[in-house]
Amino acid sequence: MHVRRKQLIEFLDGGIAPGSHVGAINGLIGEDLLLGILSHAFKADGALSVTCIRSCLPGTLRGGRLDAQVHVEYGDREELFQVEAKNWCGASYQESKLPFGASTAIHERANRTHWDHVVRLLADKTNRKLSKVLGKMVFATKYANLNATPLCLMWWAVASPGSDVHTAFSSTTVDNQPVRVFSARNYLSSFPPHVDELELDMPRVEERLRWLNSFLPLPAFS
Repeated sequence: MHVRRKQLIEFLDGGIAPGSHVGAINGLIGEDLLLGILSHAFKADGALSVTCIRSCLPGTLRGGRLDAQVHVEYGDREELFQVEAKNWCGASYQESKLPFGASTAIHERANRTHWDHVVRLLADKTNRKLSKVLGKMVFATKYANLNATPLCLMWWAVASPGSDVHTAFSSTTVDNQPVRVFSARNYLSSFPPHVDELELDMPRVEERLRWLNSFLPLPAFS
């Protein structure tokens, strides 16, 4: 599916739409949108294939389930990630508002503020919003030989200190466990101005919109 980069950023971070509308649309497509952007980023980095499985369970009655497991295959290696997605954005957190084309200084400040927040949540065992990504998960047998890396999949502009302002992938360590943090906003902001649209793999979103179109016709799907 084709996604308009600038319009998406303005919708989620620019404050052009009421927060209630943004929240409702995030509920419909948000996690799949983030996974589509993540997949695009992996392929831009040279991945030959990216497989997203929308189930990541602890295998016990206790422990939090995650949003996805993502398998990435390169020519000489493969990686497995256990993913927790968060659609936090400027529309839901007014202090996080970051319009398209914001200055480098404002964008860097957002990166730092959000990084501190993410690191605090990862270390907080009483607040499981993000720290649950560190739990032990069960994966398909075909991935049994791989060690899964926790990955926080964020919309927010977020990057580790000292990174370039549009850094998409950052890394940290929690209790000696490596953790990756991906910023969809930073990834989308890294493209040159003439890039207006990206093609994302979002089969569940497309299916949902077709169901919606079946009783509420949308011109783009008629």
